[in-house]
Order: sequence, then structure tokens, then C-alpha cells
Amino acid sequence: MTLRRLTRAGVLALTCAAAGVWAADLVLVQKYKLIPYVTGGVGDAEQAAMRKLAPEYNLGLVFSGKEGRYISGVNVTVKNPSDEVVFSAVTEGPMLFADLPAGRYTVEATFDGTTHTRQVTLAEERHRRVVMTWPVSEPDLTEPGRAS
Repeated sequence: MTLRRLTRAGVLALTCAAAGVWAADLVLVQKYKLIPYVTGGVGDAEQAAMRKLAPEYNLGLVFSGKEGRYISGVNVTVKNPSDEVVFSAVTEGPMLFADLPAGRYTVEATFDGTTHTRQVTLAEERHRRVVMTWPVSEPDLTEPGRAS
């Protein structure tokens, strides 16, 4: 992490601490190989924490259903131009931010058996937001076998 990232993470931690919430309780910074990433965005507080962290990561992925409802449990794979997997994770909320080296990548995201693919070019100090939407909607609770 750069000094700028550490400083912003510290500011977020102090802000959350002042509000009685620790940043570690909201968003856990993880690593895939040497690539730091965060995933989450469940609930208002966690979404706010993720949004504050967004500028620190050059790839921002947001996942939703066709009616705008957020989804999680998305399998994400990022490949370099040589088709080598450089990043892989399963989301723990509707957002995933990763800090990859600058370059061109193919992002594949799979949810409910459907895979979306996007080509992205990332710069080191610029956040690139990508939104992916699946054709899922709220379950019909009137169907037999569904809880009401």
C-alpha cells in the first residue's frame, strides 16, 4: 500500500472509531497473491465505508439484479492479456475493489450460472468503476413452496 492509501485508511479508521465503529468491523482488506482488495457493501454503514475506500483501488466492481437490487456471491476472475489469472475472489456483498498493476485486463464475473465479461484498462492512480447486472429479480413469494 502506498502512503496515500495508508493515510486514507487511517482517516477512515479514526472516523469510524469516533462513531463507535471500527473500520475492521466493516471492511476487511484481503489479498489475492500480492493484490489487495476489499469486498462487501451489505448495509448502509458498510456501503459508506466501501465508498470511502473506492479511490484507493483502481478497479471497482458493482453487482446488481435487473431491478437494481444488489447481489453477492459473485465469482470474479481477472485475466491479463496472456489469459493468465491474476486475481480471483468471491464477493461478500455487491462491491469488490481491487488494486491491480496498470494495464489491460479481462474481468469475468459469474453469478447464478451466467458469466459477464468486460475488457478494462486500468491506470495506477485512477478508479475505474464497472457495473454488472444480471437478469434476477425478487422471488415470487406466492409460488408453492416459498415462505411468506
